[in-house]
Parts: sequence; structure tokens; C-alpha cells
Amino acid sequence: MFYNQALRCAPGNPGWYYNIGAAYTNKHDPTSAMQAFQKVVDLDPMGHFGIEAAKNLEKLRIGALGKKGFSGSWMVVAVLGGMTLISCFIIGVFPVSGFINLFFWGGILALYCRRKYK
Repeated sequence: MFYNQALRCAPGNPGWYYNIGAAYTNKHDPTSAMQAFQKVVDLDPMGHFGIEAAKNLEKLRIGALGKKGFSGSWMVVAVLGGMTLISCFIIGVFPVSGFINLFFWGGILALYCRRKYK
């Protein structure tokens, strides 16, 4: 890995260890990822990398890191879904306006769901 080579030049850089932990997470090697994230917490406990590494360590311990799931608000999905549904009814009365609204609200709903599914 290139990050291991980079550690030879800057052995105390928490960013490199964080990236190593993320790479091991993506390779589905939780033991190595936990070791790398623990090194980040040891080097930078109150910095950005240290805080994020601590969160990732906790997720690795409970087995939740690397699994996909919806992390958005169901209330937002309900409102956008409702607006999309209302647009379907508007098509019967005002076809052009209804289709514009359908594409607008449906598009926002699709983008929101895609962005929040991690």
C-alpha cells in the first residue's frame, strides 16, 4: 500500500493511519482497520482524524461499519413522496405543469434517497 510507504516519511501523521484504516475497512479486514484507527486515536485524540477514527472504531466493534443502510430522515422522504404523488394528480388537470412538478419532486426524492443510502 502507498500509505505504508508514506508512513516511512511521516511516521506520526494521523491522516495516513486514518486512510490505512479506511482502506482495510473497504477490504473487509476489520482487525487491521481497528489497529490503524486505534493508532489514529492514540496520535490525535481530540483532532478531526482522532474523533472520526473513534467513531469508526465503535462501528467496527459492533459490526456496523461498511454495511449499507438508509441514514436519512423518513419524514423528508414522506414529504417529498407526498409532493410527487400530488404531482401525479395535477397531471390530470394541468398536464404540462403536472409533469414538470413530477420530474422536479420525483427527482429531488431520488437524489435524496441516493445520497442518504450508504
